[in-house]
Amino acid sequence: MLRRSIVLSGVVAATLLFAGCAAGEQPPTKNPEPQATAGDPKTGSDDSKADSNTTQTTAEGEATFTVNDREFTVALAMCSVYPSGEILMHGPAQETDSDVVGYFDGDVSQLDGTSFGTFRINIGSTGKFQSSDDFYAFGNAMGGSMEITELGSSYQVVAAAWDGNGSDLGEADMVFRCAN
Repeated sequence: MLRRSIVLSGVVAATLLFAGCAAGEQPPTKNPEPQATAGDPKTGSDDSKADSNTTQTTAEGEATFTVNDREFTVALAMCSVYPSGEILMHGPAQETDSDVVGYFDGDVSQLDGTSFGTFRINIGSTGKFQSSDDFYAFGNAMGGSMEITELGSSYQVVAAAWDGNGSDLGEADMVFRCAN
C-alpha cells in the first residue's frame, strides 16, 4: 500500500509540474523579432522568416556607403532597426562600377542612450561568417564618433573608418533603408 501511495504521489507531482510548465511564460526565441507597432518606420521587414542557414531570394533593404573614395551598394538580406535604436543588417555587396564583391554586416547596440557599433565589408567574401584580411570597417569601435540620423524611411550613418591594417580612412558615409 505504501508503495502505491509513493508511486501515485510521484505521478501526481509530475503531472502538476508539467502542467505548470506548459501554462507558464514561453521562453524567448533564439532570434527574436523586433517588437514594434504596426506602421512603425523603425522596424525592418518581416516578410521573410527564412532560417539563418538558408539563402533569401528577396532583399530586406538596401544600403549605399562610401569609404576611402570607394562606393559600395548592398542588397540587405537582413535589415532591422529596433525601436530601442539597435540595428542589425547583412548582405552581399558590390563596388560601384567595378567587379569587386564583398559581404557586408553591421550591428549597433545602445548603452545609456549612446550608440556603439561597427559596420564592415569583407572584400572578396560572398557569404555570412566569411572574413578577409582585406576589409573596410566603420563605426565607433576604434574610439571614433558615430552619428545615426533618421531621414524619413531611411537612415544615415557617418562614422570613423579604418581598413584591415588599422589605417585611418577618415569618415565613411552610409545611407540605408529596410524594406517595409
